Amino acid sequence: MKKRQIVVNTIAFANQIQGGLRQFEFFEDLVQIGIEYVEVRHEYFCDQADWIETRKEAERLGVTLLYSVPRRLFRNGQLDIQMVKDTLAKAHELAAVGVKWTRGDFERWSESDMRMMRHFTESYPGFLTVENDQTSRDGSLDAQLAFLRSCEENSIPLFFTFDVGNWAWVEEDPVWNATQLRHFVQYIHVKDVLFTDGVPTAVPVGTGELPLQEVFRQLPKEKFVALEYPCGDHPLDLLRAGIDWLVKVQE
Repeated sequence: MKKRQIVVNTIAFANQIQGGLRQFEFFEDLVQIGIEYVEVRHEYFCDQADWIETRKEAERLGVTLLYSVPRRLFRNGQLDIQMVKDTLAKAHELAAVGVKWTRGDFERWSESDMRMMRHFTESYPGFLTVENDQTSRDGSLDAQLAFLRSCEENSIPLFFTFDVGNWAWVEEDPVWNATQLRHFVQYIHVKDVLFTDGVPTAVPVGTGELPLQEVFRQLPKEKFVALEYPCGDHPLDLLRAGIDWLVKVQE
């Protein structure tokens, strides 16, 4: 894997952000360890000044942003139009090259929802995805395939963020799911998982029980891959190790 494909999701700095630091305060450290792409999280922004400083610091350092939004694309079977508008306004403000949601209460595409979503995708220059989360509703293979096939059939360019670790929370096989979903994958989140009495816990790549190398053999090789797990009190050390692991995994 090429180093420039690797993204760091700011959940890596969860401890420090909970202590009062802002996401943009880690950009310089990330650049120093060779990271050019950072995925910022919607829930970590504090106020409007935070958004402005994030964009300014990214521009100053040459960092390209992606934008993670833990919100559902569909509510009660309908596209959440206002949420999508608000998200894309912020994505434009950040100059983010990609946005990630969860699927939500999708049943089918209505004509009006299709028109609106096509309008949104045409007005946004980056890629738009949904992710498998850790819930039975939005985390299963069947749910994702139903949605993504419907998007493809209706010429709606929404794609998939394949979160390798999240399948553990819904007790599904990440290797098999990779073979079924790779056609739709635009972006990859990676964490490893340890199980204690059957309960999964996210851990750094290469330190858990998931067959990560086999998963990567099934996924597209050229997509962005984000390290997405908390890295405790010494995040840069764990991130360096994660970067080295990813670079070697596809050598």
